[in-house]
Amino acid sequence: MRKIAIIGGGLAGFHAAFSLQQAGDYEVTVYTNRTAEQLRNGRMLSMAAPFRWVLERESSLGINFWEDVDARAEGFDMHIKDPGGSGKDLFRLTGRFPDGLYALGVDYRLKFSTWMDEWERRGGKLVVRDIAVTDLEEIAAASDLTLVVTGRGPLSQIFDKDEERSTHHLPPLPSAAIFLVGPRVASHQPWDDVPFSPLRFDILPGVGDVFSWPFYTAAGVCRGFAFQSTVPGGPFDAGRDRKTAAAYLEFAREATEKLIPDNAFLYEDAVIPDEGAWLYGPTEPMVRCPVKQLDNGAWVWGMGDAAMIQDPYAGQSGNNAVRMTDRYVRHILERGDAAYDPDWMQSVWDEHWDQYGQFAFRFCTLLQDAPNKALMSIQMAATRDPAIAQAFVGWFGYPPSAWPYIEDEQAAKRFIADHATPAPAMGAAV
Repeated sequence: MRKIAIIGGGLAGFHAAFSLQQAGDYEVTVYTNRTAEQLRNGRMLSMAAPFRWVLERESSLGINFWEDVDARAEGFDMHIKDPGGSGKDLFRLTGRFPDGLYALGVDYRLKFSTWMDEWERRGGKLVVRDIAVTDLEEIAAASDLTLVVTGRGPLSQIFDKDEERSTHHLPPLPSAAIFLVGPRVASHQPWDDVPFSPLRFDILPGVGDVFSWPFYTAAGVCRGFAFQSTVPGGPFDAGRDRKTAAAYLEFAREATEKLIPDNAFLYEDAVIPDEGAWLYGPTEPMVRCPVKQLDNGAWVWGMGDAAMIQDPYAGQSGNNAVRMTDRYVRHILERGDAAYDPDWMQSVWDEHWDQYGQFAFRFCTLLQDAPNKALMSIQMAATRDPAIAQAFVGWFGYPPSAWPYIEDEQAAKRFIADHATPAPAMGAAV
């Protein structure tokens, strides 16, 4: 039986662990630095909201315990607003996801702690302790394969940055996130003019962005809000001095009332569900070189956030991590008894990058940068035609489908023509 070590008990780590356990013939050990109880009672970890493909994968593993909760995001509602705080929309794009696509965010504290309990219930080995680089050397030497999936801290730093593939060149932006519960903010349709539960973006040029979507937490259905400031110290920068949930609620309410007054109603009777339901810190998107030889000669393989860190702007970090993990696992199973050598690891990583990873990374960058002519033409057409808007927002479920349209002007024209609502036939009743 082949021994596989997984360093990190997050999304990619547990997807890999449960997949390999389901396949059989693998002795899998998951290493994490917090107990399930510490996770449940700790600070918010992320605002990731996986799309349907990821959730279906979790269902196939028997770990999607929240598929029936009413916290699905069913479409996209993007506003580019007056940065002066009038609340006026300069641009608006609204579209329901096509073909039954949806996203469902579950508080990672609840999700991962539940998975830890389930992993042990199924007989999986879980080791809870801090892992230093010297520990990693010992683990890798005693294992047939060692997967490192943590994207932050000393272990993630063992993988060099891939300068050629790290095409995101904006500086890390201050970001804050909170969960809110309340009769209006956590309702299925908080905005009366949006007939579905949306992923909502409010973009204020030169100031920052606020994006939100529904979540399920231990307290029930809520809505998560992420504030990203264009400049440190700006009105959307919560700052590092705030240390309590009440302070973050005050920040979010004041920033919204000042700059997005049409959303101020969301804070009526809204509260943060627990003292840990907030998060602060910048994200630096990057691609790493995920195949590494340690000082003792053992090789380790980066996966998930250890291989790619993405800006939360387009909601692709978790989706990309699970797509990557699924590819890794399929190749591990196909490998049989052959050695997990570095050339093989690199070929699998390159395959993911070529077929999916590069598109997810570039998609986030293009949406966050000033739009190119191709993207702008599609977005403008989407504001006028709901059919084009629905086709456009479908890209969020599978970013490779955005190419070549998102960067090529002629292809963008074809996209608009192919998805436009047909004009009424001559003489037809209107």
